[in-house]
Amino acid sequence: MKQNTTRRDALRQAIWRDGRTQAEVARAADLRQPVLSEIIHGKRNPTVAQCAAICRVLGLSARKLALVAVDARKRAAKTAAVTSKQEAA
Repeated sequence: MKQNTTRRDALRQAIWRDGRTQAEVARAADLRQPVLSEIIHGKRNPTVAQCAAICRVLGLSARKLALVAVDARKRAAKTAAVTSKQEAA
């Protein structure tokens, strides 16, 4: 579950960095905006074709999106460890 959350977060960040709205990205990826929103909010898992289309529109490879998600998981784990140590002190 955590892995999917960080992928969604990475996708949300990629859209934000791109500067387009969800509707604009969805249109360019030949998706309906509610479908993209459901993917981003974890209510729907993207098909391989949908993921490829979204990545193409954002200028990302699926591998790059996965690497961003891995980096986000590592940062989240580090933050959680620091917080736990602070709470224990």
